[in-house]
Amino acid sequence: MPEFLFVYGTLRRDFPSEMSRMLARNAEHVGLGVIRGVTMFVSGRCPAIVLGGDGEAVGDVYRMPPSAIVDRLDEYECVRDGLYDRVEVTAEVDGKYYRCMAYATDDMRAWSRVSIVHDGDFIEFIRREHVI
Repeated sequence: MPEFLFVYGTLRRDFPSEMSRMLARNAEHVGLGVIRGVTMFVSGRCPAIVLGGDGEAVGDVYRMPPSAIVDRLDEYECVRDGLYDRVEVTAEVDGKYYRCMAYATDDMRAWSRVSIVHDGDFIEFIRREHVI
């Protein structure tokens, strides 16, 4: 398993949720980063990425939290139900590269009411679209 975790949606530090606060309390924040070669979309209030494409995703990089926290994140991301999978990505933070685990879906066609996040920044998307 990679030593780092990349989060781009409701687990980001700037997203107001109990899970994002729990992650921030239990893992060292490395910085704001970007991954490339993905397509980011939102279905309702739920963001996701699909590997492949020419887009990027902006997110927070954390040192990998303890396994009990990762288990809670897996539950939150519905990994067991197949909504998201753990994938390996490379995130760039301030010119340095980190091998990270991230949560991605394998097919956005399975989601309804999809909006592409062209700039790859979920936090800015929800501010622009007044989603929250």
